[in-house]
Amino acid sequence: MALKSKTYLKDQLLAGEVALPKELAYLSKAKYYAIAQRKVGRKQVWHVEINASVLEKLLKGKSSSSKLRARHIALKASSQQIVSDNAELLDKNAKLEAVNARLMKNINDDKRPDKFVRSPKSYLNAAEDHAFKPYSSLHFQGGLAGLEKK
Repeated sequence: MALKSKTYLKDQLLAGEVALPKELAYLSKAKYYAIAQRKVGRKQVWHVEINASVLEKLLKGKSSSSKLRARHIALKASSQQIVSDNAELLDKNAKLEAVNARLMKNINDDKRPDKFVRSPKSYLNAAEDHAFKPYSSLHFQGGLAGLEKK
């Protein structure tokens, strides 16, 4: 059984001499040289021929896509680590919030008298409040008049 092959150049397809098959409609914007059609039994097999410069660009794009894929995998792993760290921090935060809530409840429920309530005023403070100036008397200023140097 002989293989029949037909080759269509891109120029023929662009000029409208031959219509681009529906299965290859995605090639309308691609850079290729020609399309070949072969019949193998009842099947039609299509081959796309490209220039060497276009092939080189495709291969470079593939290598850069593999680099991007490797970077994507690394970023995915680091993001999973960040998510797990975040879960741990959220758990610790929840525990601290519970402890803080308990402490605040204990402070609010505390019925003991305040430790830092001002003590009742001493005699001198009370006397000063009532316009008596005990610190201005002679006893507090350095002694009596009879003890001066001569």
